[in-house]
Amino acid sequence: MTVRRTLAACCAILLVCGLVVVWPHGQRLAVTADFERAVNLHAGDEVRVLGVPVGSVTEVSAQPDRVTVRMEVDRKQSIPAGAQAVIVAPSLVSGRYVALTPVYTGGPVLAEGAVIPRERTRVPIDWDQLQGSITQLTDALGSTGSASRAVDVAHANLTGQGRQLHDTMAQLAAAADTLANSRGDLFGTVRNLQVFVEALNSGDAQIREFGNQFSAAATFLNAHREQLGGTLAKVAATLGTLRQFLADHQNQLTANARSLTELTGQLAADRDQLAEVLHTGPVALSNLYNIYDPQRLGFRARPMLVGLQNVAGLVCTALYALGGTQQQCRDVLEPLLGPLNLPIKLNFLPQPAARPSTLPGLLLGGGR
Repeated sequence: MTVRRTLAACCAILLVCGLVVVWPHGQRLAVTADFERAVNLHAGDEVRVLGVPVGSVTEVSAQPDRVTVRMEVDRKQSIPAGAQAVIVAPSLVSGRYVALTPVYTGGPVLAEGAVIPRERTRVPIDWDQLQGSITQLTDALGSTGSASRAVDVAHANLTGQGRQLHDTMAQLAAAADTLANSRGDLFGTVRNLQVFVEALNSGDAQIREFGNQFSAAATFLNAHREQLGGTLAKVAATLGTLRQFLADHQNQLTANARSLTELTGQLAADRDQLAEVLHTGPVALSNLYNIYDPQRLGFRARPMLVGLQNVAGLVCTALYALGGTQQQCRDVLEPLLGPLNLPIKLNFLPQPAARPSTLPGLLLGGGR
């Protein structure tokens, strides 16, 4: 009985120890992160997500080129697979903690034993680095620093240049005002350039084709440069001869140009009469051709002496054309028409009889 109780007690103790050892590890996720340095970070410091503690640092070990920090994170808090680890220092003297970012929103999670590489870790600036930067800044701003040398150089270059500097600043201000007043035109120019560039872009194929054709033309001219040079030389010689000809006959050319001007002016003045001739000429020629009747071998025409039927009107019209008056017309007609008291009329001539023996053989077009 005693043996059984002893064995039962031993089993209970072993079970409790196993639970103590295994249970915490079953609730936490082991993660490792490599940092450039880990000043003032120790085992037991917190691991946070958005400022909320989710785990702790279990070990900080130095490596030749990095510092390895092992952490345990509550499994209930999901960490994204591509998470970053940042050592945060709330102040220069307080402790530090490791922040995991960003917060998990979905997708793969960080697995057991995952390692966050150095490329995804960040460390805060140390006091020594801050002090060194401040020292470097004060040295640069000191009497022997870069700022002092810049002031000395500016003093040496600007001494006695106040008026020029003032004028330069005034001109710059005027230029700025001009640009400000013309900003609408500038923006319009930019928009037009954009339209032009878009047009060039849309016509890229045509532009490339033009470039190819231009290249082909240049190649052709290069291949025939000797013939082209000879042709240009002949053209130059011809132009020289033409210039000499114009110089030798300048007076004649001027006179001919003046005569041509007078001729064209006369034609322009008589354009109505020329238009009338061109309009009625073809009809008159057609009627003249149709006078001859080839069936009757005679002419189908008789003279129409218009105006002879009214001698008074014919005479007065002639006098008026010569500048005469109505009284002069009456004086001329009174001896002729006074005794008769009638106008003189002239009848039409009778149609002549055509003889076939006296008529030439006429053909269309004037042939025989």
